[in-house]
Amino acid sequence: MQVLRRRWRRIAALASLWFIALFPIPVLPMWGVSVNEQALMAIVIIAVVISIPMALLAVFMK
Repeated sequence: MQVLRRRWRRIAALASLWFIALFPIPVLPMWGVSVNEQALMAIVIIAVVISIPMALLAVFMK
């Protein structure tokens, strides 16, 4: 827990970047943009896979 208290800024920055990258995806159909489901699933999988090591780096990096 102490590591999380020291690294909260990095974790917050990572979470905000992840949120910004994925936020437009649910609202694209409301804006009239057609979304290919296969491409959308690939983007989500890539974002999740990349966010795991980045979160670990943010927590454990000295």
